[in-house]
Amino acid sequence: MVEKYLAVCLQQESKNTTTRDIIEENVRHTCDLVAYAVEGFEHYLPVKLLVTPELNLTNLPFHTAKENSAVAIQIPGPETDAIGESARKYRCYVVVGALEKDQQWPLVFNSLLLIDPKGSLILKYRKVNPWIPVETTCSPHDLLPAGYDEQLFPVAKTPIGNIGCYICYDGLFPEVTRQLALNGAEILIRVSFYPDPYGTQPTDWWSIVNRVRSIENIAYGICCQSGSKLDTAPPYSSPGHSMIVDWEGRTLAEAGRGECIIAAALDIDMLRHVRLNSRLHNMLAHLRSSAYDYWKMQPYISHPEYAKKSDLTVQELDDAIKESRDKFYKKRYK
Repeated sequence: MVEKYLAVCLQQESKNTTTRDIIEENVRHTCDLVAYAVEGFEHYLPVKLLVTPELNLTNLPFHTAKENSAVAIQIPGPETDAIGESARKYRCYVVVGALEKDQQWPLVFNSLLLIDPKGSLILKYRKVNPWIPVETTCSPHDLLPAGYDEQLFPVAKTPIGNIGCYICYDGLFPEVTRQLALNGAEILIRVSFYPDPYGTQPTDWWSIVNRVRSIENIAYGICCQSGSKLDTAPPYSSPGHSMIVDWEGRTLAEAGRGECIIAAALDIDMLRHVRLNSRLHNMLAHLRSSAYDYWKMQPYISHPEYAKKSDLTVQELDDAIKESRDKFYKKRYK
């Protein structure tokens, strides 16, 4: 039995890390928000899971991989140690994001980290679908031919439920959350720095996608958006609207704009009951995976040469997009 608990979105306002000392400031602020949330909500239900926005420790301050590499962090490191101390103190799981520099690979990753109540890093997810051409981080998918052997879609099996993570633009690819769900995820954590105007009306991609991904995978969605403003994270501002949804797409909690904290109760036992007993709308059990072969088309051309590159520019990514776009559409629009 899993007792009900609170999941929390910390819609943090983080500063662009143009210098290393700003990382320390962002880390301290994250730890403060963890304390505020746990101490503020503990009179209701215990807080067990806290989620921060995409890249909340660093943001994405530059437009080339080489520049971003200068402010990327190594994982584990002093930053994750500090977050781990807060997780230990408050006996909770904490999710944080940062630009990551790995000694094995020259380019930087957009990474998401799950730290457990013992302060240990138990899951690291690297964004498979960077927001190209704006985002100059590397997808681990491009490194597979070069020997990348870490799991692309890991799921952490914990006492509070099975947790899978994905990042921002990943949400526009239903394959990501479907793979996480088939790997066992019951809680789908989506973190984002979705810039204006894509997050809210008139487009509202953010809430539409979050709700659908939970519905089609029979999973809770803990969807944490940035609270940063234009003056703290130029050239982008975030519309906020972090949200927590259940497996039927119902919004349990939703934020407004700017920095704030929201929470909702999760009932993992009820979720499991639905998955195990529902006959209608049990999409994971009804999935006819062998009926589909679109994955064989592989429209996006992977780039194993990234394994040896130390920089990646917007222009190079523009060229990569054009190459894949031409390959896909010229066959269909002759």
